[in-house]
This record gives sequence, structure tokens and C-alpha cells, in this order.
Amino acid sequence: MTWLRRQVNRLRDPMSTRLPALAALTGLILSAGCDVPLQDQYELRSSTSVPKGIAYDSEPQVFYATALSGGEITMITSLGREYLFYASDDANLSFTGAAVDVERRLLWVCAVDRKSEPALPRSELLGLSLKDREVVHRVDLRDIRDDYAPNVCEALAVGEDGVVYAADALQPAIYTFDPAAGRTSILLEDPVLGSEHDHGVGLSGIALHPDGEHLLAAKSDPPELFVIPLGSPEELEQVRFPGEPLGRVGDPRLPAAGGIGFVDETLYVTFPGAVQELTFTDQERLRTARVRTTTAVPSGISAVTSADGAAYAIDSDAYRVEQLGLRPDSNFSIVRVGDHLFRDK
Repeated sequence: MTWLRRQVNRLRDPMSTRLPALAALTGLILSAGCDVPLQDQYELRSSTSVPKGIAYDSEPQVFYATALSGGEITMITSLGREYLFYASDDANLSFTGAAVDVERRLLWVCAVDRKSEPALPRSELLGLSLKDREVVHRVDLRDIRDDYAPNVCEALAVGEDGVVYAADALQPAIYTFDPAAGRTSILLEDPVLGSEHDHGVGLSGIALHPDGEHLLAAKSDPPELFVIPLGSPEELEQVRFPGEPLGRVGDPRLPAAGGIGFVDETLYVTFPGAVQELTFTDQERLRTARVRTTTAVPSGISAVTSADGAAYAIDSDAYRVEQLGLRPDSNFSIVRVGDHLFRDK
């Protein structure tokens, strides 16, 4: 372990680190063959981006953070080193949702262009090779719909079969892309998934249940959660909360739901000022859940991922920037959402 730390430090550079050094670092961690305990918090040091989404690759134990600005995707190692993983040549692109396909060694991200035609934003799915950072899949989501309606890819999930699920924040729809078949389709389109406000955010997060048979989808404002059986997606149902609610009217920490993610069978839902932990009381149908809410997390949470059996959320100020039109605070981080952050059951 001491040897690994010495070698990582030898490769360390600021965010301007050359990409070959990044490749060497990734290979080094993979070849070391030892687990590094994840830290409780990782500071994000990029000065050019506003982070948004988060994903985790369990093999080399690294996080990936997407960015609303700067056209960057950064990689953060378990030791806290931050490197530029990918930079877009298109300055108009924002990177939002992200998910790792560990088996096929792909990082999937939503690439959104809101600047070229502000009234007609468009989105693509990008599949990036984790080996050489090349774009091996590029899917224009406008091609799925006949009306070429504006779309904003907000969140992603990847199944064990490699199928990618993408949630649209502007359209009440969830799309799928099967890389093996090269086929895109609409899994579900239902008005109940749309925003109740003009030009507001509808879907904000999706996550596959570990059973592989259900997709959970979060709506932003008002916060709502839906369970979608993949075998019959038209039978979606809203999840009920008989105790503490999802979100809370009047609580400034919980104005709108953000990204969601499972750790085992527990679902975590992010809000700008809190994270809620959902325990389903009917694991077969996933129709009812109990809620716990964090008492203290950084203000600015936007997404969450599972990492080595724990929930990690990204503090990004994305809600402040995207929905309120305000400047972000400059301190960003990735934090472990541990049991100590929740009040007693």
C-alpha cells in the first residue's frame, strides 16, 4: 500500500495533468490488486466546471464527476487525486447524468446543448471507453421522437445486459438504448412524469432496482417517486409514503428532488440541502416506503451513487445554477452519506 501511494504521488499533477499520465495511473491502480478504503469526503478542485452528476467505477475505485460548464468530466481516485478524464471540443455542451457499465468498461453520460438554440435544447448519450477515453457510442436523442421536440437528458441507469435508460427532464419520457442491437426506443411516455410548471424540470433521477425488473423514477417538483415494472412499463405506480413524506413543503432544504441511486435495496434521493433514505416495506412490489432525512449535508447536493457499499453524493450547486439562475459557491465535494448524518429512526 505504501508503494502504491508513492507511485500515485509520482504521477500526481494539478488538473492540467496530461492524459497519458491518467492512463498510467488507472493501470497502476488496477494492477495493484488492493482495496483502498474510501474517504468520507473528497474535495473537487477544478476551477472551470460546475459539477452535476456522479458515477463510480468499482474496479479501479474511482469516481467520475460531470460538469454543467467547462465541457469536462473529471476522475477522482480513492486517494483523493483529481484528473481530467474527458474534455469536449464543443463549448456548448453540458454533462449531466452519468453511469458506469463496469462489465463493458464504459462510462455513459448525458451531453446537453442548451446554448446553440436556447428554445430547442438537444441531448446525446455518449458512451466513453474507460480504457482510452474514446467516444465509442454517440446517440442523438432527437432521433427517437418524430416531432424533434426539445429534450434534456437528465439522468441515466445501466442494466446488467448493457441497456441504457435515460430520463428526459423536459419530456415526460424515459428512453432506452441497446448498444448490442444499436437500437433506441421510448420505454415509457406518460404525462404524470412531466413538470407541473411551464419550462420546469420533470424527471430528475432514475435508478434500477437490484432485482433488475423495476426502474424507479423521481420527479423534481413537487417531489414524487414512481415504480416502473420493466416488463410492463405502462403499469407504473406512484410510491406511497405513509410516514415521513418524500420532500417536505416549506422546508428550504427540500425544494425539489434531484438524482437517485440504490445501495443494495435502499434508495437514496437527493435534494439541494438534504438526502432522503428510502426503505421499501414491500420489496416485491416497491409501492410503499419509509423515509429518513439527513440532518446535515453540504448545501448543493445534486446526485448520488453507490460506492463500495455506501452512498456518495456530489455537492455541486447545480440547482442554484440551473433553476435559480444564481452563481454557484466555489467549494464542491463528494461526501459519504453515512448513518451518522440521519436522525434516529
